[in-house]
Order: sequence, then structure tokens, then C-alpha cells
Amino acid sequence: IGSQVQPQVELSRALHAFRLGDYTRADQLLSSARMRFEGDAPPAVWSHFASLVAAARDDADQAQALLEEGIRTHPSVGILHANYAGLMLTRGALTAAAAAVERGMLHAANMAPFQKTVGDLAFRVARFDDAIEAYQRAVRLEPALGPDVYLKLGELRYQRGEVSEAQRCWQRVLELDPGNRQAEVSLDAVRRAS
Repeated sequence: IGSQVQPQVELSRALHAFRLGDYTRADQLLSSARMRFEGDAPPAVWSHFASLVAAARDDADQAQALLEEGIRTHPSVGILHANYAGLMLTRGALTAAAAAVERGMLHAANMAPFQKTVGDLAFRVARFDDAIEAYQRAVRLEPALGPDVYLKLGELRYQRGEVSEAQRCWQRVLELDPGNRQAEVSLDAVRRAS
């Protein structure tokens, strides 16, 4: 048991360092944990956080390589597909992002971050109705997902002429992120226009 516990302890320490924003320490601990898995593939949670640490350190190539390896090793783990699709979208690789979304639907469809990525992809390719549907699925799954999804929902609702819905979305942004300048400007513009 002692040899199996050690990599898990290192992994736990790495997650703590990651949450504190100490990405250098998290990276060191993740590397140590990986070596201690003694030839076994690291668990999916290792791949997940190692890719997040790489991305946080502005190493998108490393994040991509870690996610690709993690998906090969753990093909049914939804968060890896969600992260990969999001990374490809961030990198502007829309075709790769679309393919990752397609593959991820089997394993990550019930995950709010995945649905947000689906919405972001639809938004980027001007499929606005699909974007709204995906964003709504995301916030149903996780109402406090983050201000970005509500900003986009507000923008899309406003473009459709659904002003009161847009205002509700922007108010939600301010609940999640008080003082969010973009939401304040949008709400002010609507107030001035009415």
C-alpha cells in the first residue's frame, strides 16, 4: 500500500499547489507523481491537472500533448475531452475543436464546461441558436459556471431583441463577478436606450 499511496500524495500536493496558483510547484509535484506511478499510466486526474498546469504556464503545446496522451489512455473520461476541445478552440483550431466536441459528446455531454465549449465553438462559427442552447445547457448543469457564459448569453439575447432576458444575464454576471465592466456597460446602454 505504501508504494501506491505515495504518487497519490504527490498528486494531492500538486492539486493544492495548483489551486494556490503556484504552477511551478504544481508542475514539479506532478512530474514527481508521474515517475512514482512505476510504469503505469497516470490516472486521468493527473492528465487533467497536468494539462491545466501547462496551460496556466502558457505552454499550450505541452497542454495539448498531455491531453492527447490522457485521452489515448483514458478515452472515456469526459473532462479530458472537454479540456481538449476548449484548448483547440482557444488555439483557433476550429476543425480540431469541432472534432473534439464530436468525440466528447459520448463522454462529456453532461458536463457544464464541455457544454460551454460547445457554445463557444457555435458562437465562433456564427451558429448563434446552437450557442444559446449549449450555454443554457451549461448553466442548467452548473448555474455558477462563470461570468463569461452569461455575458455571451446576454449578448445573444440582446441581438435577438430579448432585452429583459439579456438584462437578467448581465445581472447574473454581476452576481458572479461584481464590478464586471462589460456587464455594467451593457446594462447601462440598455437603460439609456429605453
